[in-house]
Amino acid sequence: MKTFAEQKAFFEANWPALREAVESGGAPAVISYIKGLEDDLERRVLFVMARMGLVMGEWKDKSFDPYIEVCDAGINEMLAQARSTGDEGERAKRINGAHIISYNLAADLADCWPGDEDPRTPEHFERGLKAAEDCLGWCAPTMIDGLSMDWWVRGMHQLSLGQRTGAHASWEKSLEYAQQSAKAQGATEEVNVEAAFSIILGSGYVGLIKAILGKEGGFEQFEQAIGVFTSQMPDENLRGDATFGIAQLQCVQGKYLKATPPGLDTGEEAAKA
Repeated sequence: MKTFAEQKAFFEANWPALREAVESGGAPAVISYIKGLEDDLERRVLFVMARMGLVMGEWKDKSFDPYIEVCDAGINEMLAQARSTGDEGERAKRINGAHIISYNLAADLADCWPGDEDPRTPEHFERGLKAAEDCLGWCAPTMIDGLSMDWWVRGMHQLSLGQRTGAHASWEKSLEYAQQSAKAQGATEEVNVEAAFSIILGSGYVGLIKAILGKEGGFEQFEQAIGVFTSQMPDENLRGDATFGIAQLQCVQGKYLKATPPGLDTGEEAAKA
């Protein structure tokens, strides 16, 4: 299973059994099924791709809680495999596997996706915040794109938990790394387009949190990001990302700007930034 297509096919072949396991025995049954595989790679593939079924698929009594338990087991599996190898390159790959599972968990639990109305509790946001902070601990200083994404998802969960000052600091960091990435990768037009998306989106998030905090120029910065995305709509190469960027920013705006008294923070939580 060297390619993503091969790994995806392996997951799809196992999903019916995993779905039956989660429906009949919850997360413990799913974890038992995966850990029962003798091959290290097969266990890694199923733990990383479990979200394709547990989050993106359909199953009886679907909720985030079994998914969280499976992610916890998957992260532990990756870290155990990292500890057991004497090869530094393989160790780094296994830690990156833990990072992938943890980032996906943080992103899936985030309250920012257009059209996603799955119920989330403060406990889900707390677990998402921990997942984001774990990612930051595993992300190498040279992984600029990863750091931008990790800081972004940290800020999203901080906002959901009322830690608005912390969210501001996290999103400023995320934007900073997105800008660094653009400078480091600006060799081709294609890469510039991708970097521009992360900068525009990041600037929109920073403007949004500034507006929530009642800071001058925040809403104007937010609207400027929306305007840049809107200006990209005629270009069929940019339209997809631009549409998604607008929808995501407006989704978070609708949930948190209108309902949030400007400048209000949840006390000492702000100090955790």
